[in-house]
Order: sequence, then C-alpha cells, then structure tokens
Amino acid sequence: MKLFLNLFVFYSKQLLKSPFYMGTLIFMVGMLLIRIVLGILEPFDYMRYGSFVGEMMMIVQAVLLLLIVYFYKAFSNEFRFGASNLFMGSFRVTLLKIGSLFSVHALFTAACIGLQFVLISLYFRLSGIPYSSFYTQTLSYLTVYWYLPFLLAFCLGILTALLFGKHKLGLVFMIVVWLVIGPMNTTLFHQYFHQIPFSDPRSLLYIGPLSSESPFIDLLGYNVSLAAYAKIIFWLLAVVLLMALILMKTTRTSWEKLTLALLCLSLVLVNTLLFPHIFTGGKLAFSFADLEAEAQYYKDIPDEMEPVFLQYEVEDYAIQLDARGPVTAQTTVALSDIRTATLGFVLYHGFEVTQVTDQQGQTLPFTDQGDFVFVERDGERLTDQLTFSYNLNDSALVPVSEDYLFLPNAFSWIPTQTNHPPFIFDTLYDEGVDLHSVQTDQVIPYTLTVEGDLPLYTNLAADGKNRYSGEVAGGVSVLGGMLTETDLGEQTVLHPNSWSDISADWKIFEPSLARLHQELLEMFHLDAGELPNQIALLALRQEWNTGYLSSDHLLYFSGSNINISSTTHEIPGIYLNALLWNHDERLRMSPEQILVFNEMLTLHLQNETGLVLEADFTPPVVPSFIVMEKHEKEIQTVIAHIYADFYSMEKNEQTEFLVLWHKEMEQVSGSWLDTAQLLQEFKGGKR
Repeated sequence: MKLFLNLFVFYSKQLLKSPFYMGTLIFMVGMLLIRIVLGILEPFDYMRYGSFVGEMMMIVQAVLLLLIVYFYKAFSNEFRFGASNLFMGSFRVTLLKIGSLFSVHALFTAACIGLQFVLISLYFRLSGIPYSSFYTQTLSYLTVYWYLPFLLAFCLGILTALLFGKHKLGLVFMIVVWLVIGPMNTTLFHQYFHQIPFSDPRSLLYIGPLSSESPFIDLLGYNVSLAAYAKIIFWLLAVVLLMALILMKTTRTSWEKLTLALLCLSLVLVNTLLFPHIFTGGKLAFSFADLEAEAQYYKDIPDEMEPVFLQYEVEDYAIQLDARGPVTAQTTVALSDIRTATLGFVLYHGFEVTQVTDQQGQTLPFTDQGDFVFVERDGERLTDQLTFSYNLNDSALVPVSEDYLFLPNAFSWIPTQTNHPPFIFDTLYDEGVDLHSVQTDQVIPYTLTVEGDLPLYTNLAADGKNRYSGEVAGGVSVLGGMLTETDLGEQTVLHPNSWSDISADWKIFEPSLARLHQELLEMFHLDAGELPNQIALLALRQEWNTGYLSSDHLLYFSGSNINISSTTHEIPGIYLNALLWNHDERLRMSPEQILVFNEMLTLHLQNETGLVLEADFTPPVVPSFIVMEKHEKEIQTVIAHIYADFYSMEKNEQTEFLVLWHKEMEQVSGSWLDTAQLLQEFKGGKR
C-alpha cells in the first residue's frame, strides 16, 4: 500500500509537470470557454441548449488521441524490449505502476470534467435555464461521452506500449484504433454507421453519440442510457483484459499466474453479462437505422382500411396506463350501433396487443395487420365494451419508456376508429414519415388512470390521485419526460426543460399566435372557438413543423433553435396545419398541392398579420423546386402559371382564391390541371 501511495504521489507530480498532459486538459477547458463566449456573443437568441455539449465532440476526439499518445510515450520506455523481457519480480511493480497512474489520471480528468460541468451549468443558468433534470442529464452525458472515453484512452495507451514498446507500429496502431472507435467516427463514417441499428453487434464500433449534432431530443433528453454506459464499460474491460493477457508473460510464480488468471476470468464474466445489455434499452429515437426501417414500413403497407370494418360508434374510453417499468396499457372502449361482426381499429404497430376481451370478460380472437387490429365478435348485440391489453414498446417514432412518454392526441396510442395508419410515408421528399392525424370532431368522454412516478402532462382534468377525466373533441395527449409546465397568464404552457425561461418571450409569441388564430377563423369561416388555454411547445424532430389542435389543447411542433419571440414569422406556416389540415381526411389530398397551398397562404398571412422576418419582405414567385422536379415540362409550366397568376392578383382576390382552393382541395388535388382550371374559373368570375 505504501508503494502504491508513493507511486500515486510520484505520478501526480509527473502529470502536473507535464506540458503535454496538462496542456491537453487545459486545451479542452479553453475550447469550452471559447464556445461559451461565442454562445454569449451570438446575434441570435437561442433557447434550446441540448445540443451544446454535442458541439464539443470534435474536441473530445482530439483530446482522446492526445491522451492515448501521452500514455503510450510515458509507458513505452519501460517496455522498450517487450513486456516478456522484464526483470524477475517486476509483475507486482508493473501492476502498481499501472494502477497508480490510472488512479491519478482518473482523478485529474474527473476534476477537469467537473470544472467543465460547472462552467456549462453556469452558462445554462446565465442563459435563463431553471435548475431541473436537464442539468443532471448533462452531467450523465459528460460522464458517458467525455470522462469514460478518457479513461479508455489511458488503457489504449498502455496497451499499445505493452504490445509494441518503442516500435513505430505503435503509432499506426493508435491512429487506427482512434479512427475505428473514437467518438467522432460516426461523423467521419456517418453513411455506414447510420445504417446500423442499436441491436446490431456492429454498434460496438462506436462509443460516441450516433450524431454529435443531435445528441439531445426534447422530452427524451440526451442519447444516454444504460446501454451507452454498458458499451463504454465493455470496451474498458476488454482493453484491460488484453493488458492482463500480455502481462501474463511477466509472471514468474504460480501465485502471480493465478492472480492474473482470476482477473481475466472475472473480466470475461463481467463482459459476458454486459454484452446483451449493450444492444437493448437504447433510446431508439436516436437510431437512424430504425427511423429508416419505419419509413420503409410505411412506404410498403396499405394506407386505408375497408369501411366495412368501421361500422360502429365510439361512446367513451377508459384507459389504464402503467409506467412503473415496461409501459403497458389496458384500454376499454365502449361501442354502440355495431353493424359488423369484425371490428377494425388502428393501433400503432409497435404496440403489442396481448389480449382483447368483451363486456362479459370473454377473450375475443383478433388479428394484427400492421397498424390495423381486427377483432372478431360473436352475437348480434349492438353495444359492447372491448378491453385491449397491450405493451407500449419503445420505438424510433414513438418514444415510450418508464422515463419518457410521447403519446400525442393526433396519434393512435389507443385503439382508434379511423381508416388509415398513424404515420404516412413522405412521398414529397421520398424519405421519412409524417405524423398522420387520427383526430376527429366527435366529443368523447375519457377517463385515464396512470401508475408510475414519471411526472406527466395530460389535457384531461385531474380527478383524484393519478386519475384524470374529461370530454374532448380531438383526442387525449399524455406527455412525460424532460418537460416543464408553466402558468403564463391564462395559459398553461408545456415546454422542454432544456429551454431558457420563456416568460418574457411568451408575451410576444402568444398575442401573435392568438392574432393568427383569429385571422384563420375569419378567413376560412371556421368554428374552432378561442385559442386553448393548454399549449405544448415541442421540437421532438427538427423536420416536424406542424400543429395539432383539439377542443382543449394545442400541440405546437417547431424545429427552430431560436427563442419563440424571434420565430413569430414561423407561426403561420406551422399553425395553419392545426386548423386546416391535421384531421382524418387529409389522406385523399395531394401532399404537393397542400405544400404549395401552405406556402402561398403562409406568405399571405405573414403580410396580413405583420409576422414577417424582415420589414422589406417580398414573397417569392418561383415555384417550389421539390414540387417542380417531380413533373414533366408540361406540368411544370402549369404550376409556374399558377404561381404567376396567383401573385398577380390583388390581396383580397388572393384571400378569396385560397378559401376556394381549400374548399375544393379534395376534388382538384389529383391533378395540377384541375387546380389551374379552378384558378382560371375564379379569375373569370365563374367560381
């Protein structure tokens, strides 16, 4: 023990006096300070800070290599002629040297990472982010993707020294290992790694976040899980195992051989236990491969259910949600006016139905066909109560676990009476999927019971402990995770806890949203009432810029990183979807024409309401490239004429045509020629 302490003190002095080692740590702290200063001086006022630490991954990659090289150089002199040629009795001394040097390095890097966490926390706090689980998750991220890789760097440096001594091949080995498993390899070789799902053994080849640009997703938090911890610890133990095997050559006594053999056996056993956990339990929303698999799934499946299976009426729902572990649900739906023996429901295919029973408790046969669930009934009763028991499995599109829940009202997380899946392949861009609303205007009573410790938001009113109820048109939302609920005036606002305080910005954003809401109601003669008092602001996916409105709450999705008071010009393009399009009937309408309609309406509304980015804003009259490229020259000419004719009209004429186009969208959206004819008829006074 005394020798270990002496070595600990010796190596502490050595590292403190090393310009290379201390310079590396100071370099990282300095780069973080520069990034913080740049963040403070940025002309834009950011309010989402989850990606901040991800921006440092290039620096982490550089520091990793520098540390590997330092420990290789520091230790290789003692193995100039190979570990097998060390003097008698060197085994114990070698172990103590490695152990003491590792302890010093672990302590110094912990102090360095701890200092950086303090700096990051101060930056977050000065930016107006209240204390919450966001801070503790940030520390967890730094531990998994900064601290533990630096410990791995020590082991890789020592391993290289043990293998190659002063041989030049050691440098080649270090660079190859650094490139293969370094934190930035998923950026350097992203086309390869983005094709690998978390469950694939090849995912062992990266120890960093799959995307340093998107290490954080609102509601879920960072890409940190037990699987991420298991992976980096697996690599640490694997390298230590290789070191132990090499040191086996230095043993001279049976006790030394037995000690190393037991150590190797223990490492193998621990890694064997860890191995399966590396490929399960990850946050699938971060997996590009799983997202692509979902897109391919929705590209291939049927997009409509036969109407014969929907001949019934829904009276009410009773939902029991258990989030104390793997999330499960038991949903009872009361039905009336049943006119079919086979009942069809839509339930996301990632949710596994285990049982369906009727009002008498009898188990009913059912079949899963993707997102469609068909239940067979005996008898001719016009009413019934079906109880669905199912597991809510985590997936790339629908994040669900005991730590987070994304169950929006527009999504079929309960058995729903609709004729289409909850997602639709994006045919416009030929990649990805869009959330396809299953909302209806029918007012339905709901009761919801939740078991678990996860703080939840739901639009239903509290009706006792963990119990909620209410009558809603537009569905029920249940959201839980990295969220903050704030009362701002008459509104209850839900937003990610990675955002800065929105109190001041809300005074600018809310009046703009309310003004646009009223403008759309008057323009399209809608009967949607006032803006709901419950509003959830989310940015779950950067490509989701849309909204979903029910009778009592609004889900507002924006992919912008700028604070809400600086993005009021985006409100028209996002909110018009909530009022005009996000309902059951959109499936039969052309995504192309809706895109063009939204573009024209957004520009029109921005000018009418003053929600423009710049004072000298002028609308472009060039057709959308993504629309034009899908057609032959003849249709491209037709689309260009539609743009030109529309922008040549007076403002009041533009308003009237947009209202007409929206009304006739289902009839004309099959052909641009029909839309062009509609425009000409309008200009000629025939419509």
